[in-house]
Amino acid sequence: MPATVAFGGIPNWATGVTQINFTVPQGVPPGPQPVVVSVGGVPSPGVNLNITQ
Repeated sequence: MPATVAFGGIPNWATGVTQINFTVPQGVPPGPQPVVVSVGGVPSPGVNLNITQ
């Protein structure tokens, strides 16, 4: 399920870091949920984000 990205880039306080701030979409159930980031159509390996309410 696509998420809204508020920021994606290199923060001015860090070197060698890429930061992505996003909003978890409504309707995502609690528990571990896979997150994949795609850049230029190329997906990253998935990681789990634990959603709590």
